[in-house]
Amino acid sequence: MRTLVTISICAVFFTGTANAQFIDMSPLPDSSGIAGLKYSHASYKENWYGENPSGASGVYKFYGVFPIKRDWYFNAEIPVIVAKMGSESESGLGNLYFGFQKILNPKKPTNLSLGLYLPTIGSERYLRQQIGITGDTYGLLQYAEGVTARITVAHNSVRERNFLSGVEIGPDIFIPTYKGGGAELMLHYAAKGGYHFGGFAAWAEFNGIMAVTSGGNLTDNMINKLVFGAQIMRSKFRPGIFYGLPLNEYQREIVRGILEIKLEFSLAR
Repeated sequence: MRTLVTISICAVFFTGTANAQFIDMSPLPDSSGIAGLKYSHASYKENWYGENPSGASGVYKFYGVFPIKRDWYFNAEIPVIVAKMGSESESGLGNLYFGFQKILNPKKPTNLSLGLYLPTIGSERYLRQQIGITGDTYGLLQYAEGVTARITVAHNSVRERNFLSGVEIGPDIFIPTYKGGGAELMLHYAAKGGYHFGGFAAWAEFNGIMAVTSGGNLTDNMINKLVFGAQIMRSKFRPGIFYGLPLNEYQREIVRGILEIKLEFSLAR
């Protein structure tokens, strides 16, 4: 499967400002709507092809969550990849994502997301794919040549004393657009925990994706990351900064860490 080959090469739903508590996990519905930009940049070790990508290389992901009717939301993601290494440049789009979220139970903040990744990355864009996957491992299907249908069930909450937590899980059906490829079933999963201080929140996320239908050992088919940081909550402009650590051995051979910066805006009037 070309996706895993590339990997091996690269190796809470309330109506207030508490809603913006996500880093790599699926966005949380907000009654006012949100729009933002997330920048993800991997720091590479010296043994990555003997030459590192430029400092500006990374993923610039524009995203939005927009209410459309009671308990329904429209989601969109537009990843722009800057991929430059020496004289080589393959900057451009990743796979666009469009989907819908439905709040299943407001009292028990659980939602269901249904969406599609469209094959807008193009073909034979290997540097672009590698920059995307190393910087945005949980979103790796946005950098693979194919169409992906994603289903996610998520539960988030802010408990007493402002502790926050959340989990999500769901399947991905990947259908390649290149010749010779076969459909693959994958599984994405994530969990988070932290604390809401009022003016800002700090938390950590563990996330990963696993190829269910590929052969080999289980750990060979998984890619995992731990990321932590903080975000301002009590304003229309809600910036955040986070740092991710790759957990798989083949990732750590290439990547030291991943810097992620969010610039998020509430669309409340």
